[in-house]
Formats: sequence, structure tokens, C-alpha cells
Amino acid sequence: MEITLEAIISLIGLFVGGGSIGGFLFWRQTKRKAKAEASLAEAEAKLKEAEAKQAEVVAVNSMQEAYEKMFANVNAYLEDAQGKVEGLRQERDHYKQDRNELREQLDKMRKDLFDVQGNQALLNRKVESMRPFLCGNLMCKKRTMVAFMENGEVKAAGKKSRKQEPQK
Repeated sequence: MEITLEAIISLIGLFVGGGSIGGFLFWRQTKRKAKAEASLAEAEAKLKEAEAKQAEVVAVNSMQEAYEKMFANVNAYLEDAQGKVEGLRQERDHYKQDRNELREQLDKMRKDLFDVQGNQALLNRKVESMRPFLCGNLMCKKRTMVAFMENGEVKAAGKKSRKQEPQK
């Protein structure tokens, strides 16, 4: 086996062109390049992760603002409703007080009416007891019972009275 110059040159070309010697010569650079590419990929991944977290924070902040607006609206509605409830309570208390005053007035009026009816019954009994002493003829010595009509007429009740001569 003879090794010719052509074979040696082709072997050298093969090693240099094939990458074994080139790889050996540029091994440090390729290692650095691989590390740099790995660092770059890692940095890009961290950047994407940071962007995703930032987007998530923005979304959470917008949701928080929306919830704060809703809570502010609910609190305003609640305060308004509480004001209305307090107004209704005051109005109800006013009406209760009015009702109690009207009850007291009605009770007083009933008592007064009962007293008036009792007094009227007493007066009716007194008038009935005095009826025998009433007479339409003022000159009559013997008094006869008379009835007073609603229109103001006086009629004799019972027996007719005798005509008597007026006294002198």
C-alpha cells in the first residue's frame, strides 16, 4: 500500500473539510456558540414567561378595577336603599303615632258618647216621672197627662179632660 501525495492531500482535505480537524480547531468556539444559543433561548423563554405574567397582571388589574366599580355601585345602591328604609321607618313611626292619637281620641269620644247616652237616659226617666204633672190646660186643677209630638203639638194622653171654668 502506497501512500501517495495525492492520497495524503485528499486525506488532509477530508479531515479539514470533513470537520474533524476543523471541529478540533473550532471546538471552543462551537462550545461557546452553543452556550450562547442556549442562554439566548433561555432568555427568550424567560421573556415570554415575563410577558405572560405581565399580561396576567394586566388582566387581574382590569378585573380588579371592574370589581371595584361594581362594589362602588353596590355600596351606593346600598346606601340609597338604607336611606329609603330609614325614611320609610320614620314615616311608619309617624303613622303609628297618628294612629295611636286617633285611637285615644276615638276612645275619649266613645266615653263621652256613653256619658251623654247615660245622661240622656237619666233625663228621659226624669221627664217620664214628671209626665203626670204636665197638663195642656194651665187653669185646670186636675192635671192630665199630655204627650208632646215631634212637630211641637201637645195632645192629651189618656182620658179627655173636663172643661172647667177658669178661676177668677
